[in-house]
Amino acid sequence: MKKNHFKIIIAVFVAIAIMSGCTKQLDLKPTNDLTADDVYKTSAGYKQALAKVYGAMALTGNTGGTGSADIPSQIISDEGNSDFLRSFWYLQCLSTDEAGWNYHSNTDPIGIHQMTWSSINQTVGCSYYRSFFLITLANDFIRQDPMKI
Repeated sequence: MKKNHFKIIIAVFVAIAIMSGCTKQLDLKPTNDLTADDVYKTSAGYKQALAKVYGAMALTGNTGGTGSADIPSQIISDEGNSDFLRSFWYLQCLSTDEAGWNYHSNTDPIGIHQMTWSSINQTVGCSYYRSFFLITLANDFIRQDPMKI
């Protein structure tokens, strides 16, 4: 009988902890000043968002060159090698006899030509994170309702 009372008391404490832990702490606003409501107010905003979806496949940020990367440098250290088309080409062609790689530096895709891919390979990471970034952009664009403007 004591075991049942103990289980009930533990269950009550767990339920109280769970209910008190979710008090609007997840209702956060974005930290940047530009939200989807602001972007999709006009038809020009829709065009710019669509251009970003397609442009992010070949570009690494909003401005030319380096310094304003879409993906933080803590995730992808070399912005220049992080565009989708380059990493896609590396993964598709360097793993075959279509292309050879004999340039060695800190940013070369070592392991791809030798077919020893791993999660620490920079090219694999660039392709992974850039793909998920593009999917996020495309999903956000699809989610918007053009009839609200």
